[in-house]
Amino acid sequence: MSEAVKSSNARNSLREKIDRRKNELSERENSFLCGKRVLFAEDDMTNAHLMMRILSAKGIKAEFAKDGNAAMQMFAGSEEHYYDAVILDVHMPVVNGHEAAFAIRSMRRADSRTVPIIAVTAYEAAEEKELSREAGISVHLTKPVDPYLLYTTLEELLPRS
Repeated sequence: MSEAVKSSNARNSLREKIDRRKNELSERENSFLCGKRVLFAEDDMTNAHLMMRILSAKGIKAEFAKDGNAAMQMFAGSEEHYYDAVILDVHMPVVNGHEAAFAIRSMRRADSRTVPIIAVTAYEAAEEKELSREAGISVHLTKPVDPYLLYTTLEELLPRS
């Protein structure tokens, strides 16, 4: 293959990559979720890293809490309506996701009863879903979380303003 052909192929490949990146950025910028702020609690760093990448792919501003206690403190210490949603791993040490959700729902703030709270867990047992409902959790998703399902769930739960 001649050097001219190799150079042309390399330029075309680079153009395709740039075009794909522009399309990805355009999708993210046009997404309803772009700029939304989510509080996310997860004790497993591998899962936390993956979820942070999933959220940031849509331009969501995710703030990480290492456990339910940290999530409760972050929510309590924030201005009302600062967080658009809360995502809690159910099985965490210190304070689990159900306890954290119940505590958030019990806070005396304008947003504590309305902020969408999403539980994520590896278990699909009916008891898990019942505990989630009792804790005031809006939706219960199973790990591994499907990004498309998470995005559509957030789009359905968040108010359009």
